Amino acid sequence: MKIMKKLKFGNLKLAAKTSITTGIILAASMTLLITVSALQASKAVSKAINGEFSGISAQNGLMVQAVINDATGTAKNLQDYLNRAYNDKDAIGDWKNTDRKSQLYNVQLKEVNYAIENYILNSAWSTVGNNPDIYGIGAFFEPDKFDPAVKDYSLYVDKNEAQNKTAQSLGAYSDYSTKDYYSVAKETKASYITDPYVYEGIMMSTIAFPIMKGDDVIGVILADINVSNFSKIKTSDSKYPTMYVNIYTEENMTVFDSQSSDHIGKNLQEMISSSEFAKITALQQAKTEFHIDTKGSNGTMESRHYYPITCGSQTWWASSCLEKRDLTKDVTQIIELMILLAVLALVFINIVIPVFLTKTLRPIDGVVAAAAGIASGDLDIQMEVKSKDEIGVLSKTFMEMAENLRTIIQDIKYLLEEMSGGNFRIDTKYEEMYIGDYQEILIAMRTINRNLSDTLAEINTASDQVSAGAGQMSDSAQTLSQGAAEQASSVEELTSTITEISERIKNNADNARQASRESEESGEEVAQSNQQMQQLMKAMEEITNTSQEIGKIIRTIDDIAFQTNILALNAAVEAARAGEAGKGFSVVADEVRNLAGKSAEAAKNTTALIESAVEAIEKGRLLADQAAGSLLEVVDTSKSVDERIRQIAKASEEESYAVTQIAAGLEQISSVVQTNSATSEESAAASEELSGQAQMLKSLVNRFKLRDAGERIAAHGALSPAVEPADDYAAGSKY
Repeated sequence: MKIMKKLKFGNLKLAAKTSITTGIILAASMTLLITVSALQASKAVSKAINGEFSGISAQNGLMVQAVINDATGTAKNLQDYLNRAYNDKDAIGDWKNTDRKSQLYNVQLKEVNYAIENYILNSAWSTVGNNPDIYGIGAFFEPDKFDPAVKDYSLYVDKNEAQNKTAQSLGAYSDYSTKDYYSVAKETKASYITDPYVYEGIMMSTIAFPIMKGDDVIGVILADINVSNFSKIKTSDSKYPTMYVNIYTEENMTVFDSQSSDHIGKNLQEMISSSEFAKITALQQAKTEFHIDTKGSNGTMESRHYYPITCGSQTWWASSCLEKRDLTKDVTQIIELMILLAVLALVFINIVIPVFLTKTLRPIDGVVAAAAGIASGDLDIQMEVKSKDEIGVLSKTFMEMAENLRTIIQDIKYLLEEMSGGNFRIDTKYEEMYIGDYQEILIAMRTINRNLSDTLAEINTASDQVSAGAGQMSDSAQTLSQGAAEQASSVEELTSTITEISERIKNNADNARQASRESEESGEEVAQSNQQMQQLMKAMEEITNTSQEIGKIIRTIDDIAFQTNILALNAAVEAARAGEAGKGFSVVADEVRNLAGKSAEAAKNTTALIESAVEAIEKGRLLADQAAGSLLEVVDTSKSVDERIRQIAKASEEESYAVTQIAAGLEQISSVVQTNSATSEESAAASEELSGQAQMLKSLVNRFKLRDAGERIAAHGALSPAVEPADDYAAGSKY
């Protein structure tokens, strides 16, 4: 949809587009002007109204402050009097008993207390009777702190009693001590003002001051303020019908509301949002006047102006409120008037501008038609120019441009036709027409002429060189072909020889592998013999060990024979001692001795035999060790021989593979040589064909009328070949 709108706007005439654009710019400018003016006016009016409302808030605050100051002043004077009376006994009189009675309790009082009571009553009658804003004044005491004759003393004077010069008691201590005006002032030992409350049908607020005796509180002086009398402050304005006024306590309890008495006693927090209430309480911390915008109970935006009221140690607030629409109504009226004037101005401008632009821009239609003709290739245009303004100059320039283009095109046509016919010895007829960017066309034409002429001349020279080179190439190709045939024959003979060598190397490799296998088998047998020899040596060691054990046994037998012989001798000695009775035993002893001698002889012989056997075994063991060592050397030599045979077999295999690769390479060389031979023959034929084509190319170039070398040198001057010819042409050289 946006594209369609753009296209439609693009199809409009210049007058229409200018009118629309001008209207849009004026509308935007007026909108900006109205917006800025409205903002400035709004700021100015808001500042003025805020100042006015700050004044109203201050006036109302001061009026309320005056009411509170009256009540505070009276209560403060009574507090000062009583504090002085109870802290300075010589200040007001004697403390002895008198026969004077209290006007409230009809009992006899001390002289000073009687004087105090009279002072309180006279001050209360005067203040309450003469000040309509103060409803009543009272004095309340702790038990037995006023006079011994009265335990619970409470004195209060309201409007009626002030007229009748009487007073009343508000009951016992238990009745008034729990009230805020008494308990808070007593606990804090400071002045205190209560939130509004209703007493006997009247909305009032009490301000209380403690009565001090040293550091102790003995009672409270209070003054009741008639809150209803706050209505005398300025609560409305004819210019601002939505204006209303509020009086708030320090805790933002509503003391007075000019809109509705139903709001009295309610907290402001109940009537606005918590966020706005938080902003107000934050601003109240400074205890100075301020301004804030909030949303009212009916949902409309309100402007609030706060002014502080000092109430003893507390701060009350006088607030003047106004709806924002009242605040901005003057600005709204100004904006509406400005918008109306702007709309009328736009309507007038959009009527006048199109008519003026249509008449002024009418000659452009001729320029557009001429431009369309040029775009379609028609350079024969005529326009009637009457005006001398920018449009007239534009029309005249268009006609001059068309004439220049027509002349240049005719000249280019002439130059190209001549060059297409082969004539490069030509010059332009209208060099003075090629000015500005048109000069690039002339330079390009000269570059084309010069480059083509030079190229064709170089082609003519190259054709001669190609023809000569083709002859030389043909001779070389013939020689190369003959050499290639001879190389092919040599390669075939070399290939046959390499093949025979390869077969022999292959046989050697096979024989080496066979010898390696046999050497491995021999090595295995030698290793097995070595293993058996090791077993034989082990058996010889076991025989040697066994022979040594037998020798030990024979030595043991020899020892037994020696002992037996000794025993036999002892037995013979004993038999001899026994005499006849021992003869039989003597025979036995002789036999035993004989056997022992034989055993010793046998053991001796056996020992000799065993020693001979051991010596023979030791010699056999030494021979076996030598044989085992020889076998080990044979095994090592066999392994070395086997490894060398393996290396020979491996080298033979590698040589066989290398010879095979050489044979394959020779086959490839043979193939290449044969290919080269065929290619040489083809090159010879091609060279002869190339020579014929060069002669034909030269005959074709001769058809063109080229500039000779002297003209080219004159055109280029002394410039080096690296300089572009276009630089010479730009300097003004001709064809």
